Amino acid sequence: MGHMSRKLAAIMFSDIAGFTAIMARDEQKALEALQKTRDTLKPLIEYYNGEWLKEMGDGALSCFESAVEAVNCALEVQRALKDEADFKLRIGIHLGDVVFTGGDVFGDGVNVASRIYPLAEPGGICISEEVHHNIRNQPGIEAKFLGEKQLKNIDHSVMVYALDLGSLAEAALSPYPVKPSAPSKARPSIAVMPFVNMSQDPEQEYFCDGLTEEIINVLTQVDDLRVVARTSSFVFKGRNEDIREIGRRLNVETLLEGSIRKSGTRRRITAQLIKVEDGCHLWSERFDRELEDVFAVQDEIALAIVRELKVRLLKGEKARLTRRRTDNLEAYNLYLKGLYYLRTLNAAGYVKAVEFFSQALEKDQNYALAYDGLGRVNISRSYWLNAVPAEAFPEAREFTKKALELDSGLGEAHASLGFISAIYYWNWKLAEREFNLAVSLNPNSPHSHIYYSFYLTVLGRHEEAVREARRAQELDPLSGFINTHLSTALIYARRYDEAIEELRMSLAMSPGYFLTHLHLGMAYRAKELLQEAEAELERALELSGGNAWVTVNLATMYCQAGKAELADKLFRELKKRSKSEYVPPMCFYLYHLARGDLEQALTWLERAIRERDNFVLWGILSPEKSFQLPEDPRFRALVAEIGLERL
Repeated sequence: MGHMSRKLAAIMFSDIAGFTAIMARDEQKALEALQKTRDTLKPLIEYYNGEWLKEMGDGALSCFESAVEAVNCALEVQRALKDEADFKLRIGIHLGDVVFTGGDVFGDGVNVASRIYPLAEPGGICISEEVHHNIRNQPGIEAKFLGEKQLKNIDHSVMVYALDLGSLAEAALSPYPVKPSAPSKARPSIAVMPFVNMSQDPEQEYFCDGLTEEIINVLTQVDDLRVVARTSSFVFKGRNEDIREIGRRLNVETLLEGSIRKSGTRRRITAQLIKVEDGCHLWSERFDRELEDVFAVQDEIALAIVRELKVRLLKGEKARLTRRRTDNLEAYNLYLKGLYYLRTLNAAGYVKAVEFFSQALEKDQNYALAYDGLGRVNISRSYWLNAVPAEAFPEAREFTKKALELDSGLGEAHASLGFISAIYYWNWKLAEREFNLAVSLNPNSPHSHIYYSFYLTVLGRHEEAVREARRAQELDPLSGFINTHLSTALIYARRYDEAIEELRMSLAMSPGYFLTHLHLGMAYRAKELLQEAEAELERALELSGGNAWVTVNLATMYCQAGKAELADKLFRELKKRSKSEYVPPMCFYLYHLARGDLEQALTWLERAIRERDNFVLWGILSPEKSFQLPEDPRFRALVAEIGLERL
């Protein structure tokens, strides 16, 4: 390769354990061992779509398009050589960025793989966290966590796992294994791509997006089907990318594509189901309908996809698939507009969202989804716009409870009620019940899993919290929000290196997302990497437009770095803003705590608890040393009101 190219690849590095000693004892036997490993490796690497890169003494370097294929190849190599008495291979695999240039390969993927393999036992395989994340759900593959390793010449620590090869002796071995056509998955999987607006009318954009979302929502109700969430599917909106690349990034077997063309009161809706592996069309259909028939079209498309994917439909599931939540088309269209503006995450958008959800309820006063939408607006306002908690959360609860009174099967509304019950009302039993309902009603909802993860983090159930966040990530792999909040679970579990790795990957997808920079700054600060933390928090403040929570995080960072003047300047700005807008009291609590002024910190904590500031829990449970709750009994007495035993 004469030119330079860069890509993400799974790198496999292997060598013969104790080769120098073998060579010293019997040179001929060593050379035979070397030849046998080459003869075994090369055809298997090719068979698993890998590329033989180069030999380095008794070592060999190869790369694969996916971590799953690299691991399958490594397992097959060790099976093939398991009966060799005179030598054993050690194999290391890492998924990372590599650069091909001048016939050679460089980069993080190569460096880490070359440092991991010596950790493997002779005849064993070691993998990095990045590889483990990709293969952890593969049937029959188990791994033991070896710990966080600081590898030579690697500037960051690496989480290393050893694959369990105990079952290899009983494995049926053939010279050339049956190659899987695709990575095995427990359930069929699909991503619904944004339907394309073929009309000249830009107002139809919300209708296209809404129809896409409704089909996603319908399909998520099928327990035996894994459906990628809207956020990840919509990353590809307006981008003409190869379906195989989309399928790889979303880790799905099938894609649904479609378009909508408006002509007067009629809509022509086309949809096609495509097999990612070869681009084969499994099913396609065209629907020419009056606008009033849009509900029937949604039902037909969803049921046809389920039928084509050969997912077993129980009667109850089919009933859920075809249940309409309103028969009023105007209400439905207004609801779609409300959703469109809810996703803008800004003040003007929220005003529009409330307007359209309210209009939808004027058309159909029993429209549960519109009430749920109003509840979600209020939760979002409390975080993104620093709305007064005493106004936002009770209102959110009333709207959410009304939605559930009208339709108790709305899983995401149960998740919202669980979140409100935990974060604002500190009603832990009710929150647990609502989250369990949410996950059981709609196990495909990333919204439910990530909210449940927040709750579990607060309760100190960190392993469960990380698992729920990982589940949300699996369902919505390209969501900046989900990927960033996976790091919440990892940071509060004090797994800072894992959090940093996740956040770096998240930044590659969404470099302008201020929350990712904020969390990365928090993780760096927890590791006492102050220079890196400062840079990330400054970037977060710039991107957020001065968000109060970001501001205080940067101010306390300046305190920690000995930059008192910069810290005081930000503090004065927050005090000035608090005269004309709501600034969460926890901002002032954290600032005074960082400055060592416990009396002022106590005053502000008392106010934060009295006002049920939605940042109370995140502040007092912070794993960072500088924010630990003081041992002073007055602080302990205050937080006892929250009713968490772990406090």
